[in-house]
Amino acid sequence: MGDMKVFFFIETVCCKDEKFDIMIKTLICSENDFYSLRKV
Repeated sequence: MGDMKVFFFIETVCCKDEKFDIMIKTLICSENDFYSLRKV
């Protein structure tokens, strides 16, 4: 269920920054890193 929220957040970010999308794809492998980045 958490994966759906992650994908939704990624689509929103991709629309704003394509370069940021690359960072997300790398961090997506680790949920802990992803949530840490989301806070920032």
